[in-house]
Amino acid sequence: MRLWRVIWAAALPVLTLSCGGATEDHPPEAGPAGTRPAGVQADVGKAVVGMVHAFELPTEVAEAVYLGEGPLAMNTSDGDGDTDPRWVETLDINGNGIMNETQLIWDDEDDMLFAFAIETFDCLRGAGTAEGGMLVVTYGKENTRGAPPGSGFWLVGLDAGECDSETATLWGCHFDENGVKTKCGEGTIDVETGALDITTIEPLDGPEGPNGRRP
Repeated sequence: MRLWRVIWAAALPVLTLSCGGATEDHPPEAGPAGTRPAGVQADVGKAVVGMVHAFELPTEVAEAVYLGEGPLAMNTSDGDGDTDPRWVETLDINGNGIMNETQLIWDDEDDMLFAFAIETFDCLRGAGTAEGGMLVVTYGKENTRGAPPGSGFWLVGLDAGECDSETATLWGCHFDENGVKTKCGEGTIDVETGALDITTIEPLDGPEGPNGRRP
């Protein structure tokens, strides 16, 4: 089995990798009554989801084993000597209509597309913005997870104080094959599967939810 490796930066010392995450016996908690986790408003860009439905490698790629930076630097290698094609495009990966330089890696063993860019986000509640890295992982047609092609997850690293975050944290969402968010909240990456484990659920609907109106 692949051992996924996320390279944590010193800026996030309180975060650890989760090997288990939520189960039917121990579902994610919604948080204490009256509290709401910090979060950002973002939607996975259609360009990223669309790429895996008719995927073709660019003619010029480099071979690499990682992409991203800081808390969102991820190693995609399956083992010693394994590399994956990596390239750079200008894309809108968070759905805000702004094109940014984006690192991409196609994991050809697991049929998954990884994208990373520095983005600016509106805070989920209240005024203000956050700026930082965004990692988007999208499953291809023959992915080893058996996930619907085009589905996946995205993850943003928030520093303490950004969007009312009390501590440095990771916040993200699962999305379906149409790019619609299905579960959001604070989370970690499962080191064995590479999946996003949501550890604190954020209600999706309503004016303050990720699928609701912008605050």
